[in-house]
Amino acid sequence: VTASILKQLDVDIQKYLNNRTFSLSSNSENFVKMHSVTQDHSLVFVPIPIVQTYVWLDALINYLTVAGFPWPKEKPSARMWPPDFQFVGKDILRFHAVMWPALLIAVGLELPRRIICHNHLLVNGVKMSKSRQNVADPFDEQLALSPVSPEQLAVPSSDSEGLRYVLLRSSLMAGDFSYDRVWARQLINVELVNSIGNLLSSSLLSFRVTSLKLNPNQYVVRINRKEAGALFDQNKEDAELLEKLDTLSRRFDECWWIQGQPHLAIEQVLQVIRLTNGLIDRHKPWEKNSVIESEHVIALAAESLRLTGLLLSPVVPNLAARLLRRLGCEQKGEEPLDDHLPQNKLFWSLGPDTGPLLLRLP
Repeated sequence: VTASILKQLDVDIQKYLNNRTFSLSSNSENFVKMHSVTQDHSLVFVPIPIVQTYVWLDALINYLTVAGFPWPKEKPSARMWPPDFQFVGKDILRFHAVMWPALLIAVGLELPRRIICHNHLLVNGVKMSKSRQNVADPFDEQLALSPVSPEQLAVPSSDSEGLRYVLLRSSLMAGDFSYDRVWARQLINVELVNSIGNLLSSSLLSFRVTSLKLNPNQYVVRINRKEAGALFDQNKEDAELLEKLDTLSRRFDECWWIQGQPHLAIEQVLQVIRLTNGLIDRHKPWEKNSVIESEHVIALAAESLRLTGLLLSPVVPNLAARLLRRLGCEQKGEEPLDDHLPQNKLFWSLGPDTGPLLLRLP
């Protein structure tokens, strides 16, 4: 291999790192340097006839074989390559962000469009390890974060997404994160049960969107943005809610897809939910003489919940589906998620009452 080829490879890899990899500040060292693809055979647990080998180089090829490589030339549609995203842990970033792309460049194949590097999930501040016997069993934790008794053999799908929510809500993309079951339960109760669930609640004491006392006809008017601005722009908190509703989807996508920070994307949704709960507490629609103002308060709350259900679909898909179903906004078939409301109508009806969105964890 000539020096000019190696120099160009170095340039290509560095360009790939700069433009395609979500790298962390703790991993900002220069990865582009000479690496041997061999190591002493004494370091390999399984004896191999060749004196020197490097098992990682062979292991990387599995990404191609699982994608069907080599692909038939007559069927280009069968080619499942390159991956849009490849998730790797920070301790193996060099292999996937330097050695793997170098191998693909050498054989003329496209590189993964984006590599997302995550940190470590810790237990009591220590990295999980079989030797330390401190591994948190995901099945045990999922059951512990579900509002069911241990005697139940089956957990409803919409009640089994607590662990999924906690992991995506943690800041693993920004740094190591220490998992704690007590904290995880508090997080679910505060954010999913209290903030989102209570906003939807049909309890007569909560006077929220689906309350029969506040909303006896069980419908939601379509929001007229101009009217909403005229009614609510005079209050600083109300105006902030309108602005955040207008930009929520864009800000969520920015955090999730551009920055690669799911926990920040979820926080954008929760900011809107908190502001919406504040809107209802301030305006007390159950005391209003103005039907229009009361209906607009309910409509803003319903719109906050509708966007919450849509945006949290990849986070807690079954719980989000239950939320949208109760709002009367359930997706049907293959229709786009943002195109499920009845067109050319001044209001839409809420869905059937399915009880609390999520039960509180003990």
